[in-house]
Amino acid sequence: MERSFNWSLAGLILMLPAILLPIMGVTLAGQFHQASLFDCILVLIDRGFFMIACLVFLFAIAVPIVRLSGALYLSYCFKFKRLKPSLLSFFRAYHHLDHWAMLNVFMLGIVVSMYKLLDDTELSVNLGLLSFSLWLICSTMSAAALDQDYIWDKLERAFPRSCDDEYC
Repeated sequence: MERSFNWSLAGLILMLPAILLPIMGVTLAGQFHQASLFDCILVLIDRGFFMIACLVFLFAIAVPIVRLSGALYLSYCFKFKRLKPSLLSFFRAYHHLDHWAMLNVFMLGIVVSMYKLLDDTELSVNLGLLSFSLWLICSTMSAAALDQDYIWDKLERAFPRSCDDEYC
């Protein structure tokens, strides 16, 4: 729980630089442009790609933030022994988010884009890419450090289900 708490906290700290700092700069025909993850979403909206902008925001920003916040909250509750029955529902919801965080897919898209652009342009890597990479590592390590079997066991022992029918 301690490791998950620390990784989650570090990931949430890195979140703002990863979203707001420029990821890379491109020089083409004497013109230099750089963009952050947030800038990419704004450009997509400006060009009329609302659905893609919403999907990028949802899977590259919103879900990873909620996931890291959830891991921080869970590990905080276990670390400081603040268990309550609502954590069972919260952990079920958190568990479903594992399939929706797409930071790694976005990172793969950045790497592929950089590879494709290397021949035609001059690229510069900025602090946003470093922050984004570290955010991805923190998010992955936070999820890996969170022992789900331990959490289920502790919560089910602390708050056993009481029901009258035979299917519980």
